[in-house]
Amino acid sequence: MLKKACICVLAYNEERHIAGTLEAIIKNAPEPLFDIKVYPNGCTDRTVEIVRGLQKSCPRIEINELPQASKPLAWNTAFLENHHEFLIFSDGDIIPETGAPAEILEELKKNPDGVAVTCRLSANLRNTGLQNKIVGLLQTPFSQDFICGGFYAVRRRTLLEIFRENGLDGIPAGVTGEDFFLEMLLGEGQVIISRKCFFYEPPGFRDYCRYLARMKWQDRQNTEFFAKLGSAIHEGNSFSRGLRKLRRSGLSLTLGGIAAVPARYVFKFISFPVVNRFYKNIARSGAKGHQILNSMTRSVK
Repeated sequence: MLKKACICVLAYNEERHIAGTLEAIIKNAPEPLFDIKVYPNGCTDRTVEIVRGLQKSCPRIEINELPQASKPLAWNTAFLENHHEFLIFSDGDIIPETGAPAEILEELKKNPDGVAVTCRLSANLRNTGLQNKIVGLLQTPFSQDFICGGFYAVRRRTLLEIFRENGLDGIPAGVTGEDFFLEMLLGEGQVIISRKCFFYEPPGFRDYCRYLARMKWQDRQNTEFFAKLGSAIHEGNSFSRGLRKLRRSGLSLTLGGIAAVPARYVFKFISFPVVNRFYKNIARSGAKGHQILNSMTRSVK
C-alpha cells in the first residue's frame, strides 16, 4: 500500500546544505506517513556522495540521480514516478519549520478545492554576512500570496488532470521557476498559503542580481507561454494586483515586508546595469533552446 505522501528533494550542487535539509526533513516526517526521495540532477560536487552517506544511517532515503542539470526534469521525474495522493517538493538548501510537512498536508485535506499548499519563505539571518542580511530583508515579501519553490505540497491527481487539460505532460523543459509556472497554471482558490515557514540562506549582492535577472526572464517566459494558452497573466494595474495579494494572503503584512518594497526599488535602480547584463546572458541561452542552469543564476562555490 502506498504511503500518504512523498517528500521529493530536488538538488543541484548542494553539498553545503543537503545534509541539513535531509536531517530536518527526517525529523519532521515520520516514516509511516512519508517517503523521502532525493533527485540530484547534474551535480558536479559532493551532493550525491553526501546523500548516499546519509542512506547508511537512514535507509528510508531513496535516491534517483539524474545526469542532466535541470529542475524541470527532476520535478517531472518525481511527479511521474511517485503515485502518492500528495507530493511535497523541497529544494536541497532549505530547512522546513518544525511540523511543516504534516501541516501543509492537513491544509490540502481540509480544502478539497486546493491543489497546492505553500510554506512561507523566511531568510535565516544568523551567522551570515552583512550582504546576506541586507538581501534577506530585500527578499521579504510585502504579502505572500505566491507558491514558494522551497517547500510546498501538491494534490497529485488533480494537478495531473490540469496538466492534461492544457496539453502538458508536466513542467515544460527549460522553464525557469517551476513554482511560478504552477501558480500561473492554477486558478483562484487552488493555491493555499500555510502559516508554516521554511528557512533559507539569502545570497550576496551579486547572486541577488542573478536572481533578479532570472525573475525577469521567468516573467517573459510565462507571459509568452500563457498567451499561447489563451490566458493573460499580470492583469490589472499595481493597485489592483496589490489588493489581490492582500486578499489571498489574508492581510498578513509585516513591517519588514512593507519596508522591503521601497528598498527593492532602490536596489533594482542602482543594480540595473548588472542585472541587465545577467539577463542578456540568460536570454541568449534561452533563445537557443538551452536549459537555464542554476550555474547561470547563482555563483557555484
